[in-house]
Amino acid sequence: MTPTRPRLRTAVRILWLVPVAALGLGLGALPNRASADGLPTTTIPTLPVTLPTVPSLPITTTTTTTTTTTTTTTTTTTVSAPTPPPPAASDPPATGTAPAGALRLSDGAVSIPVTSVRSPAQLVLVVSVRPLTVRSTTQPVRANVQVRDTRGYLVRGATVALRSIAAGRIVPVRQQSSADDGRAAFLVRVRAPASWRGSVSLVVSASDAAEPKSVAVSRRVRLTVAPRRG
Repeated sequence: MTPTRPRLRTAVRILWLVPVAALGLGLGALPNRASADGLPTTTIPTLPVTLPTVPSLPITTTTTTTTTTTTTTTTTTTVSAPTPPPPAASDPPATGTAPAGALRLSDGAVSIPVTSVRSPAQLVLVVSVRPLTVRSTTQPVRANVQVRDTRGYLVRGATVALRSIAAGRIVPVRQQSSADDGRAAFLVRVRAPASWRGSVSLVVSASDAAEPKSVAVSRRVRLTVAPRRG
């Protein structure tokens, strides 16, 4: 038998006793009303009514605990610094011990004597000739030269010369010694008949007078001779 049925019976008994108790209370009030009307009084015994105690039903409370687990993921990102570009040929060397006689100029460039250029370092020429087309024998041609070495140093004291292939095509010019900034400048005049048309090859060279065979470099520039027609 389940615990629910005894509880149900107890509740039914309580419900049955409630009207009986109410009936007893009503009958008890009748003698008072009869005496007030002059009628004989009849005593009706009252039945004792005892209400049983209804046991309280146990209430079971269920507590649910929810545990939330949070997972944290840490991501580490490694950023590689970009590789700096190599210095341009015009920039002075950034590291290493400077050769003997190194001189820092006002613009930050480093000048060295030509005697400090030894293998594996070599001389380098930067040549600019303007104009490249000659319209008359009286038109001057300017040749600007700068002497460097393969390490990026400016070279001073180098012997710089300019001549033409096919001798006699230009008025002879004197050789020069490169300045502290490695520069030398020439003014060239073409020597040719007035009606002659063609090209003239100029050869620019730089060397160490003490070691002309081992420390030397040359570059060739072509001039176009095109006289104006009269």
